[in-house]
Amino acid sequence: RYIAESVVTMIEDGHTRMAVREDVFEDYNEKLDAASRELIWLDAGTGKDENYYVNDSGRVQVNSPWRIDDYDQWLAHMRPEDYVFT
Repeated sequence: RYIAESVVTMIEDGHTRMAVREDVFEDYNEKLDAASRELIWLDAGTGKDENYYVNDSGRVQVNSPWRIDDYDQWLAHMRPEDYVFT
């Protein structure tokens, strides 16, 4: 659904490429890291741990720290304002 809306938007507006805006990318990653710090794989006191789910940089490597229902709502519709089209 999301990809189809993206392709339709590009075709209708005469674009051949789209890329997420850098500020949107950075905001998403800040939220991702904040939510990941709340997961059980980290030591609650320090926010760090050494285990399978934490990489050498201390970042949790899971698909998503959010509920699938929430993630599905976020991706229900493509937001053209989050992208740069060329």
